Amino acid sequence: MNRRDEINAIVEEALQEFPGTELDPAFTDLLVSKLEKRLSARELFFEFALKTLLMLGALAILAVVLLLPDATSKSPLVMLLTRHWQMATIVAAILLFTFVFDQLLLRLLFRRSRP
Repeated sequence: MNRRDEINAIVEEALQEFPGTELDPAFTDLLVSKLEKRLSARELFFEFALKTLLMLGALAILAVVLLLPDATSKSPLVMLLTRHWQMATIVAAILLFTFVFDQLLLRLLFRRSRP
């Protein structure tokens, strides 16, 4: 039902752009291009959100596996990360930026440049 309402809204918006009863010959091309842009942007952001949630879930499971088994004595990996938390934060920020740039920005730019 949601997609139907969205398509109806797009058709109404396109119809309001052309005054009178006579439609422009490029009406369908304009309508299809608007529909493609909206649906591709929604699909792109949905895929990005899904991949981000999967990545955060995997990191949460890894954190639970590393921290819960032995809460009194820390593992060498946890001790290394706590000693060098600045470097770990920088590496995580670089990985996050690369992920966002690769999964969202590049795809958005290349979808807009296609005819």
